[in-house]
Amino acid sequence: MALDLPLEAFRYRPCLLPDARRKFGGKVAIVIGASESVLRDLEHLFSLQTLWEGRAFLVVADTATPLVLSRGIVPDVVVTDLDGPVDALLRASRSGSLLFVHAHGDNIGALRETLPLLGDRIEPTTQVPRPVGHVHNFGGFTDGDRAAYVSVALGARAVVLLGMCLTCGVSRLSSIGKSKSGNWEERKSRKLLVAARTLKKLAEWRRDVPIVDAGSMPSGVEGLPTMGLDEALRELLQ
Repeated sequence: MALDLPLEAFRYRPCLLPDARRKFGGKVAIVIGASESVLRDLEHLFSLQTLWEGRAFLVVADTATPLVLSRGIVPDVVVTDLDGPVDALLRASRSGSLLFVHAHGDNIGALRETLPLLGDRIEPTTQVPRPVGHVHNFGGFTDGDRAAYVSVALGARAVVLLGMCLTCGVSRLSSIGKSKSGNWEERKSRKLLVAARTLKKLAEWRRDVPIVDAGSMPSGVEGLPTMGLDEALRELLQ
């Protein structure tokens, strides 16, 4: 199968999940998407850094990575299908971030070109039912909702969503560097609505892991509790 070829090397690499689960399990995951509200949400988050630092871990969707790095913060985890800024992924990887790199039918070229540059702190994901080796299918559809699924797979005891307005259309940040041929924006908007449905399913499936919508713009995920960020962190970090 063509999809397996760029990931063949992972048959022979040690799986990083056990160590990651020991490091992050039992902590609160702060998942940062790339919707239009992300800049405002990050300003609020970083103003509360003394509250969450060392007690939560940051899981960042691909295109939000440069914004986090620009504040001198290294994401603990980056979730990407390699359609965002590669230079930021390289910086994150070299600084110690664990990258969950997603393979699908449209990014084989990017996998072949970029994977060799990203070092050893990579865990591969895909959407096929029976992945090879330790390629994982945790669930999720876009980098943002997949980041929530990855957080749960790592043993997070709660998930806080920021920059994750999935009904607000395509953000400027998500559009940077993308080829906008044909009906790209319409297709991307539809994908975000699918992501909202997958997050709803995750919340229903894992009722033992609270998922809280704490962004300044609502996620649009049906049934998710909404809280202010200060309140969410103080309650979940107790």
